[in-house]
Amino acid sequence: MLRKLLPILLVLGVLAACSEPAPEVENLTATETVSARTGIEVSDGNLYADQGTSVSFSFATEGGQAPISFDLDVSPAGALTLTDHGDGTATVSGTAGDADDVVTFTVTAMDSSGQEAEVVRTFTVVAVTEFTADDYVPHAGVANVNTPIEIDPPATSGGVAPLSYSLSSGELPPDFVTVAAEPDDIVTHSVEL
Repeated sequence: MLRKLLPILLVLGVLAACSEPAPEVENLTATETVSARTGIEVSDGNLYADQGTSVSFSFATEGGQAPISFDLDVSPAGALTLTDHGDGTATVSGTAGDADDVVTFTVTAMDSSGQEAEVVRTFTVVAVTEFTADDYVPHAGVANVNTPIEIDPPATSGGVAPLSYSLSSGELPPDFVTVAAEPDDIVTHSVEL
């Protein structure tokens, strides 16, 4: 009797297994990994890139049904390229082109069930002017013992901030102290003799 019931039980078990609802697929989301962004500055909530700078944006997905694929729509065309890493992550990269270009791009992540998630980004390319600096004129005075002396850095224009200054030749005494300053501020040094 058990032998007669066994095939019927197997068929019922298979039917019961087939009639179970498919597992629910979590919604697909795509986000930019801001900490992995390179070559981009944020000012007043807007994104900027210096002309000729390499830029990169990283994206990751959550949820959805594997495999996840990515698509890139960018204006102006060809300004950026997309690398799909095949693991639910992608990188959009390129070189900031002409000054005043506004680059807008949309990264679309698609899962195998047809869900889509989009991230839209826009950045403006900023012109970089040629860096120039006046010739440095050394301080023409006598420093008194334990008295600070002031050295004005040469006037500059253009380039990409922040600017930094360094000693191009010679050596400073080991007890020479440099006080940090902004490029247009007076830099104060103290020398103990």
